[in-house]
Amino acid sequence: SGGADIFLAPDTQSTEGLVPRDSTLAGLLEAEGMPQGVIYEFIEVVRPVFDPRRLRAGQSYRLVRSLDGLLREFHYRVDNDQFLRVSRLDSDTYNFEAELILYKKERGLVALRGVIDAERSSLVAAINEAGENVLLAMDLAEVFSAEIDFNSGIRRGDEFQVLYETVYREGEFVGYGPVFAAEFVNEGRRFYAFRFQVPGESPGYYNEQGKSLRRFFLRSPLKFNPQISSGFSRRRLHPILRTYRPHFGVDYRAPTGSPVVTVASGVVVSAGMSGDSGRMVRIRHANGYETYYLHLSSIAKGIR
Repeated sequence: SGGADIFLAPDTQSTEGLVPRDSTLAGLLEAEGMPQGVIYEFIEVVRPVFDPRRLRAGQSYRLVRSLDGLLREFHYRVDNDQFLRVSRLDSDTYNFEAELILYKKERGLVALRGVIDAERSSLVAAINEAGENVLLAMDLAEVFSAEIDFNSGIRRGDEFQVLYETVYREGEFVGYGPVFAAEFVNEGRRFYAFRFQVPGESPGYYNEQGKSLRRFFLRSPLKFNPQISSGFSRRRLHPILRTYRPHFGVDYRAPTGSPVVTVASGVVVSAGMSGDSGRMVRIRHANGYETYYLHLSSIAKGIR
């Protein structure tokens, strides 16, 4: 119509935060100003779909209130796959509905080409230059670890192509899926890798002749399928400092005392207390890689 836009003030206000240490769901809601009677009703509605004792420090939550302060919705990030949503059913009473909802994840297939040269003298540097991160470089190096020495065997003029999956959650990058195919030219030698699953077995990588390619790194330093509590991120909300900063590592949630193994054979460089990292073990591997294991409850005897 050509008239000026009309600004409509929002009828809700949102509060975001991280669950404090040693907090309960009841304590968290009380700290947010919810009356005791309402907290009881709230938790009773939540209990059938989510055990309140599973609330974990450092996980994010969000409260949506109407302008008069009444709760509209409560969101709690359970893990990388799902969140708890508690909604008020009507505006006059505190009748709640609780449900676990899967995050909407978008998966994309990406092709990347890179080259090793004076400015990009390593696989990590070449992949960083292309806008991806070190985790993709580790995945690609893992695929070809039996064929190429990525520490001393990389030369200027080497080149690679890789087809891989990216995973986004609610529009935010959360990690990589599998590498589906790759080609690496090293000192004029051309290597191929194709991901394939033999029925009844785990997916593996094979060259153009169908020969299996040996894996170098384990997927996880834990002896079971662990739950990732905080993944690799260029911008993560720090659970203690409550500021956004890079998190160049992967945190796993596991019971105290769970055995931890190195992701590959190597030599212990250091083992002991290390500032904010707590008990830490540093391992040097072949091909120039090092891995770090932080926040350990204890270090086994003989690790030195």
